[in-house]
Amino acid sequence: MTKETKFTGLKKGSQDIRYVRYWEPYLEVQKYLESFIKPGDKVLEIGPGENSFPKATCYIGSAEEERKLYDNFTLCDVAQDRIPFPDKHFDFVYSRHVLEDTLNPMHAVREITRTCKKGYLEMPSTIAECWEFAESHFGDYKGFLHHRYFCWNDGQLNFMAKFPYIEKITFNKTKLAEMLKDPFNWITPFMFEDTIKYKHHEHGWNKEFMLNDANSYVKIINHAVTVSYMQGGHFKKIIQDFTEGKEIRTRHAQVE
Repeated sequence: MTKETKFTGLKKGSQDIRYVRYWEPYLEVQKYLESFIKPGDKVLEIGPGENSFPKATCYIGSAEEERKLYDNFTLCDVAQDRIPFPDKHFDFVYSRHVLEDTLNPMHAVREITRTCKKGYLEMPSTIAECWEFAESHFGDYKGFLHHRYFCWNDGQLNFMAKFPYIEKITFNKTKLAEMLKDPFNWITPFMFEDTIKYKHHEHGWNKEFMLNDANSYVKIINHAVTVSYMQGGHFKKIIQDFTEGKEIRTRHAQVE
């Protein structure tokens, strides 16, 4: 079952904060993904950290600490480096909570597409990135402090820079907290085969939004939150059906 990270009894003034965070890999999702992998498949994990994917056979990442944990590990910054393997070398790729933190996730996606036949990419949901208690104990900032991008899945993988202006936007805290009681609303799951369709939502003249017109930025974030909520329910149903041995109408994480 999913692991819970709890902070209880922490206080700031009269505020008693009792929230559950879902930061760890979901074991139900990992079991589902393993059903896509055959014996002898080459399985790449990008950014394994300390909780690696059980079926991974090869690892890449940009942290020296990871090199000490895994034998078959190659240093590679997927935000700027070429993944040092031939085209379509890997049968499956797994990457969790990496792309949102890179300087150039679009480059990473292109390299993943080049080297991998299919796979699963997971990022935090836009819902979590807008919530003041996703990481902070006391609601000091929204989402995860070190993340650079919002990511959401509406049939394609979307990236938009998480500008500091996010701290000026007022969200319905109660509604966000209610949504995030469900662990599947914490994640943006994305599965692909052969190619990854993606979009970079950019800031600037003749682009999708300008921060001096804040409404354009907020409009995209609100859309991403709505999509993330729909996506969470869709993927949760897939995992539940798989866990219960039911027939799965679609095996992909995208909302239809």
